[in-house]
Amino acid sequence: MTQNQTGYSGIISSISAVVVAIIALLLPVFFLTSTTEYFTFPKQILIVVGAFVLLALFCLKSLVEKRITFVKNPLNLPVFAFTLVIVISAYLSPSSISSVPQAIAAVGAAILFFAIVNLISEKQNLRIVLFALLLGTTIGAVLTSLASFGVHLLPIEQTRNEFFNTLGSPIQMIGFLTPLIILTVATFLTRYRKSGLEALRKVPNALYAASFLLLSITIGVIIYNIASSGDTPILLPFDHGFQIALASVSQDETRLLPSFLFGSGYGMFSNVFTKFHLASFNALPAWNLTFSFSSSYVLELIATTGILGFITYLFVIVKFVKSHGRMVIRPLFLSVASLIVLSFIIPFSFTLVALLFILLGLYVVNLRLSANSKSVEEIVVSIVTNGSFLEFDQPTTRKSSILLPVILTVVSIGLMVYSLFFLVSRDGFGAKGLYHYVVSDMLFTKSLQPEALASGQETYDLQIEAIQTYPYRADFYRIFSQINLSLATNLVSSQADAPTVSEEVQNAILQQLQQAINSSRQAVIFAPESSLNWRNLGQVYRNLIGVGQDAEQFAIASYNQAVALEPNNPAVRIELGGIYYQLGEFDLAQNQFQVAVSLKQDYANAYYNLGHSLEEKGQLAAALQQYQIVRQLVANDEQAADLIDQEIQALQSRIGDEGEEVAADADVEPTEDTELELQDQEAQFPERDPRETIPGPPTGDEDEESAEADTTPTQTP
Repeated sequence: MTQNQTGYSGIISSISAVVVAIIALLLPVFFLTSTTEYFTFPKQILIVVGAFVLLALFCLKSLVEKRITFVKNPLNLPVFAFTLVIVISAYLSPSSISSVPQAIAAVGAAILFFAIVNLISEKQNLRIVLFALLLGTTIGAVLTSLASFGVHLLPIEQTRNEFFNTLGSPIQMIGFLTPLIILTVATFLTRYRKSGLEALRKVPNALYAASFLLLSITIGVIIYNIASSGDTPILLPFDHGFQIALASVSQDETRLLPSFLFGSGYGMFSNVFTKFHLASFNALPAWNLTFSFSSSYVLELIATTGILGFITYLFVIVKFVKSHGRMVIRPLFLSVASLIVLSFIIPFSFTLVALLFILLGLYVVNLRLSANSKSVEEIVVSIVTNGSFLEFDQPTTRKSSILLPVILTVVSIGLMVYSLFFLVSRDGFGAKGLYHYVVSDMLFTKSLQPEALASGQETYDLQIEAIQTYPYRADFYRIFSQINLSLATNLVSSQADAPTVSEEVQNAILQQLQQAINSSRQAVIFAPESSLNWRNLGQVYRNLIGVGQDAEQFAIASYNQAVALEPNNPAVRIELGGIYYQLGEFDLAQNQFQVAVSLKQDYANAYYNLGHSLEEKGQLAAALQQYQIVRQLVANDEQAADLIDQEIQALQSRIGDEGEEVAADADVEPTEDTELELQDQEAQFPERDPRETIPGPPTGDEDEESAEADTTPTQTP
């Protein structure tokens, strides 16, 4: 290389180190209140944008040098294989539209690993990145500790609570701080052995000691807050996480081999949880929650990326451990090792996954800079001119061809453009990428701000714009369907005292209902493995009974699909039984309520609805028996107890003295879950004759591929 080339290459390397340092500094503290999720999603944006910048810098460096220089090390192949499995898992997922953006964020973290390894080659740059990471983490720790004492330095309303931290979860904060505490103490002790107390007089060492102290205090504060408040973080128990992981790779009959090899799709654990959790889960206090993370990162990997995801992750671990050899144990090795151990113990958000890739990259750089390390070396790949043909070589004085760097640059630009603008595409909606995803998310968040909600119309318009910007977010469709349903209900209520309803208002009501149906159907089409979306669709159809043709059958079909995806959730059974109850099909309603009782034997609302279905069938003694079980379960809830006492008294008066001898046949303890709600729904909308024609539930893959653009929401006055 010429002297100018060497100079430009050095400048690019320095800029790359600054970019990595900025990413490391911001990762622990960066969050946005302008996105639907404040903490993890902004960090995904940070990592992906940073990875693209670093990839561009690597390409520029290669163009300047007219060759591709990469660092051969033990972790290249394992990290690449692990990332590849994540991507394949996402694209093979039944909910690939939701999984692919999550996988691209993981790809960004992997690119960050390779960028750190290949662009940071000087000890000074390594120190800068490490200090930036420690500084950002220390700032996040200080903000967390001060918030617990009521001191809020940030002028943001969402941060003004005593449990605030910049990762959004105390468990994730502890997981982030732990490897950095180990890094600081190991680094300081290493230098203390060499210099003794003189080490404290050097500024870098003093900073390590100060960071260790502040980070340790923060962990202590977090643990104290958890213990003193009694508000223990809700985590999926290990036995359930283990069972769900095994079930995911062995019991998915519709896609047995793909599930075994690649799981359900990266980032899609919530779908696995609803489908495969056992009925015994209903005995837990958190039985009515859907978990988006497994008990640990490793168990989540098994469930979402299959056996290959687990094997390639173990491949990374094995090669990492072997790479250290018999040298003196290094602080970065201990830091990475502690994070790997944590991956078997706690769930990982994307932030911890990104931290793992960053620390692995810094560890490899440290190995590279070690004089006695033979496992890391620089490899140069170029094409040099040799007469009339080209050959691969590691050139010394011969002139290099720029062909390979140009190919790398074109491929990299293609990857970035594809990810930003063409990541997802379906007929009728067009190609959309991460750019549209982020803009859509911010628009939807803006629609839920108080100033938008105050007008109502602004919320509606912003949500339409958000969906049109990125029409593949199932959760946006689901929320929008409920808003349309509420608006239609409000229109009906506003006309309650009017002698006649104008044709314009009637058309507006029908248009809102039609958009509610279309939006709820799109949610199902784009996330067919989500029980929540099918329940929402069933609820919309149920509201249209008497208005739309076959609405009751469509509602039942939707809830049956929800049951198939979430067979052990008693709440879904109660909702399905409620439709049968509303239709007067009391035998079918009774069956569903009995299943709900068998799934959760302390579920007061299940017994309550079962009692009502028995009462409607004329089985008064059996109904009274269920009510008395309800009375035992709600003994600690005065309001619920008064309600059931009135119903027991009314029923006893109907059956006379015979009722006095009826006793509950279950010995149950009072429970906190005491909400009593009869699943009989009165019609919200006036019946129409003839009924309106409405589309039925999606029936399969053909619906997704034939989705038409005219189902995208449109403006409604």
